[in-house]
Amino acid sequence: YGEMTEPYEKDGKTVVPTTMARIANVVLHQSDELTKQLGNPIGIKSYKAFHSAGEGFLQNYHGMIGLPMDMYPKFPEDQKVVLLTEQAAGDPEIMTKIKKQLEKGKEVVITTGLLKAIPEKIAEVAELSCTDLKALVDDFGRHGKSEREFIIPQVNYYTNDSWEVVSAGRPLTGGVSGYPIVLRSNYMDGNMYVLTIPDDMGNLYDYPAGALNEIRRILSKDLDVYIEGPSKVGLFVYDNNTFVVENFNDEAVEIRVCGDPAKVAQLQSLLCNEVVKPVPADPVMARWARRGAPQKNSFRIT
Repeated sequence: YGEMTEPYEKDGKTVVPTTMARIANVVLHQSDELTKQLGNPIGIKSYKAFHSAGEGFLQNYHGMIGLPMDMYPKFPEDQKVVLLTEQAAGDPEIMTKIKKQLEKGKEVVITTGLLKAIPEKIAEVAELSCTDLKALVDDFGRHGKSEREFIIPQVNYYTNDSWEVVSAGRPLTGGVSGYPIVLRSNYMDGNMYVLTIPDDMGNLYDYPAGALNEIRRILSKDLDVYIEGPSKVGLFVYDNNTFVVENFNDEAVEIRVCGDPAKVAQLQSLLCNEVVKPVPADPVMARWARRGAPQKNSFRIT
């Protein structure tokens, strides 16, 4: 910052910066060197029916937990996974489109807002409900613990019809009650997931890294890369094998960039050409891979 605000020479004259215009000038020129190397932005497709409303700005909050959003006014039929918020309830044919996606062996992630808006329709796929009952949670079990307590809606389901992928309680470990954060239901050859959205959407930032990692893994199956780590780290993906990771926290954080080994063997910085090699595989994850879990390369970045 000090260097940017120093006097500089322009057209044979010494210019002494007195406004933020000088800062913007330097930053935009630096950004030009990066953005000209990027392709067209791509992301996780979220369907918002024409003239629909509900869970407004939720996609913005998803962006701040490392989920690059790409909103569409028509149901995307070419994706492995589609995100549906309450906005999708505005489509009277939504269940036909959901079933068609699942019958192809693909996946749909619905939010608790959509479940509460059209419970009778969702029951055609799985018997679930989201009532006015609430839960105060801070413990996500093996996925970590949040730094504060917050309120989530309770999702009710029949055991063995659906399975909790991520749970939370107060406490969950050693407690007596747990509530779904991510719930999975099978239908035909596909999976429908329910993603629990806190009453205050900003509490998505309080989800521990372990829970966020699972959410990112499920939703990012159409992308070559996804991230693991805390919230308030944004991922921006482009169609020419480039991406940007931006930290919106007030301090440095360590994350991992993950990708299919067949597609992502190494990373190279667009700014300094530094090459980043994948970290050694975790022994536990290696055992899961041998059991059929998806393999991945992980790259540690601060």
